Amino acid sequence: MSIWESFILGLIQGLTEFLPVSSSGHLTLFGAWLGVSGGEGDPYRFFVVATHFGTLLAILLYYRRDLGELIASFFRTLGRGGRPLENDIPRLKLIGIIVAGTVPAVIVGLTLDDTLERLFTEPLPAAIFLTITGFILLSTRWTGPKAKNEVGWKSGLLTGLAQAFAILPGISRSGSTISMALAAGVDRRDAARFAFLLAIPALVGAALFDTLKIESLAAVDWPVILVGMLTAFVSGFFALVWLIRLLAKQSFWKFAFYCWGLSVLALVMIFTGKL
Repeated sequence: MSIWESFILGLIQGLTEFLPVSSSGHLTLFGAWLGVSGGEGDPYRFFVVATHFGTLLAILLYYRRDLGELIASFFRTLGRGGRPLENDIPRLKLIGIIVAGTVPAVIVGLTLDDTLERLFTEPLPAAIFLTITGFILLSTRWTGPKAKNEVGWKSGLLTGLAQAFAILPGISRSGSTISMALAAGVDRRDAARFAFLLAIPALVGAALFDTLKIESLAAVDWPVILVGMLTAFVSGFFALVWLIRLLAKQSFWKFAFYCWGLSVLALVMIFTGKL
């Protein structure tokens, strides 16, 4: 992989991890188009891990204040022998919901690992699942304006199930989780906040799991890795800022047309032998 290809794929990962158009679908399609994607144990897997780490850093930077408050509440309560202050109770509840909401993705990721591995090596599943993502996003045209509540156990668990479903290539994590939270009645800003806080343990776990499956890093081109990771971090941060503003304007559902357009284009290229 060249530096230029690394930049392009890092840019795609950064933008599509947060914009509701599926980063996994884009990396699968564009990786196949560029001819750089590969199977288990090759350097491309480590490149994907590195770009995901870049977008994880973007989430940590954007939500640093929320994370700081959650961590402080946890350790403050721990230091008080498990007796939380009144102000810490809502934050501890949110931590519990995040942990519970992460469980479905862990179960799916561990039990269907081999199946998912095969899906990520072929562009056809990603192209098909992008169509489904489009319908998921379209649903927010009607559910988004009605959403007024905070995240609770029911909405948190439903959002966790949506995140597990989004492990499939072409199913957008941000699109699925935010759409589900909105459908469960959660306020738009709180829906985005919870969706991305929920993504943190999932991204960390996936990165560690994929790293352990890499047999050797001897062939890794570190400048290529760093360019991809930094590009994903910078583009991801600005994409996240943009997404929050789009949610406030209720424009989230319009990304459905992009997903359908890309899906059609990918299917045409696949069946004409160009992808």
